[in-house]
Amino acid sequence: MRLPRLRFTLRRMMVAVAFLGLVMGPGAEVARLTQLGYRYRQAAIGCRVMAEAASGTAASLGSARKTVSADKVRRGLQAAEERWIKYGDYHSRFALKYDRAVMRPWLRIEDFSPPDYPFPDDWYLGPR
Repeated sequence: MRLPRLRFTLRRMMVAVAFLGLVMGPGAEVARLTQLGYRYRQAAIGCRVMAEAASGTAASLGSARKTVSADKVRRGLQAAEERWIKYGDYHSRFALKYDRAVMRPWLRIEDFSPPDYPFPDDWYLGPR
């Protein structure tokens, strides 16, 4: 028994293209979201490293402040320590945002401006 001859008609080609579009379209979007989730995970790790470094710097400034006898230098170290704590808090909050974005990469991350870098040129002068 012979099989019927398959004819390539315009309708069949349109169905084949529509089928391929339905199969390949979501696949590309899933690949994009997976890559975006990976980038968010790497950014969260970087933010955690920055937060740990800032808290370590703040701790060392706090211990140095206890050993200094000059009042002006002590105030300057205290102000620098507070700035480093604020800088570390910023990075830890941003790491939490990235951790949430890893699970939902299709949602937009609201960006907020970072605080000033905590080590200005006049750090030793203290608050004015």
